[in-house]
Amino acid sequence: MLRSRITWLAAALVAGVVISFVIPLCLLVRTMAEERAVSATNSDAQSVAMIVAGVDDPASLPAVLAPTLGARTATTTVALPSGQLIGGPTTTGPVTTGQPSSGPAQFPEDARLLAAVRADNRSMATTVDDRFHVLIPVGVADGVAIVHSVTDLGRVRRGVYGSWAILVAVGLLLVVVSVLVARRQSARISTPVVAMAGVAHRLRSGDFEARAAATGPVEVVELGHALNQLADRIEDLLRIEREGAADLSHRLRTPVTALRLDTDQVEDPTVRARLRSHVEDLHRAIDSVVADARRPSRDAMGGWCDARVVLADRAHHWGPLAEDQGRMTTVIGGSANGSASGAAGESVTGEHPGGEHAAYRPALVGLAARDLADLLDNLVDNAFAHTPEETPIRLELHVVDGLVVLRVEDGGDGSPDTVAFARGESGAGSTGLGLDIVRRLAADAGGSVGFERAGLGGLAVIVVLPLIERAD
Repeated sequence: MLRSRITWLAAALVAGVVISFVIPLCLLVRTMAEERAVSATNSDAQSVAMIVAGVDDPASLPAVLAPTLGARTATTTVALPSGQLIGGPTTTGPVTTGQPSSGPAQFPEDARLLAAVRADNRSMATTVDDRFHVLIPVGVADGVAIVHSVTDLGRVRRGVYGSWAILVAVGLLLVVVSVLVARRQSARISTPVVAMAGVAHRLRSGDFEARAAATGPVEVVELGHALNQLADRIEDLLRIEREGAADLSHRLRTPVTALRLDTDQVEDPTVRARLRSHVEDLHRAIDSVVADARRPSRDAMGGWCDARVVLADRAHHWGPLAEDQGRMTTVIGGSANGSASGAAGESVTGEHPGGEHAAYRPALVGLAARDLADLLDNLVDNAFAHTPEETPIRLELHVVDGLVVLRVEDGGDGSPDTVAFARGESGAGSTGLGLDIVRRLAADAGGSVGFERAGLGGLAVIVVLPLIERAD
């Protein structure tokens, strides 16, 4: 998602900046801590050396140094000329500050450093085994005393871990804050874009009143305006198309009506009947062309309907014509409820939705009621147009394995081999346009169209549509 990508990008950028600052800061804190420790060690050694130099009686040094050595940052000892150590640890354990003690130092390098300074009689500052030593020789009454201050640099470094933790915590806090801010800001971009995608899907599905809200950054607002202008243009084009189709219908039907009247003036009955048949075919072709021209403005709308209701409605619509032509029309509403048939010229529905059948189950398909009505009208019109009067017609609807099967058959002399299925093909006096509309409508709903020999003896057209769940 766009929002997640923007958030992750901001988090990565801020994390990179934080890392580039936190790591050097951590190293700087450690270096500064070491420098402070070294400076404090030097200061402690020099302070104690000044005190030792100012005492005339070496025997009083422990008492004088007692309060001083205990307050030092570094571990400080004073090695007297006699070898006694004042302060600091020994091999036997810590010595109480101010009490004389003897014996070698706890660390072997301390003894070596003391010996080196005593021999050279000059100050020394060095690091041995991660311990910083400052040794200052001081002249006293009975010889040379050495002030020795030591700081454990390893312990100093371990002491900065708390500062490091604070720096890392601050860095993580910055990353978290940046993620929250980026997520909020990205919503100002992603939310309008997602809404525009929804508007585009609604336009694709036929909701031409859908418009995008002009919110968000300037670029997103401009995109919304462009999408709305595109929707307006599509709506204008569809309106022009519908007006053109209506005008085409009006302009074509007028000369066809005049032609029909002229055919009635032909004296030869055979020629008159043939011309009248051709005029009727032309009239149906015009109706199909007009319906097909209007189709794009409705196909995109989608929708759903109860096929049982539409079947009953169209059977009722065609009933008067069937009665005039003496056709026996059978309507079967479902395989589970049987069928009913009427006498010649009757239109009988075997299952009426909402009637006396308590266990009525709708057969919902993914076509709008008007589109399914057009599909059935094209099939029934073909049956009426290409079969003689008094030819029986049967309409069936079955629900089988999640499929709605519509079957329209007649008792004429047609066969599956003579069907004009594609636009522009001709066979048995048909343009194929009506069946092409049927095929496309069925395909729009995810279905298919097939042909076979009818039980009545003529042609059976089978339309299979997926059964859908009830739409809210």
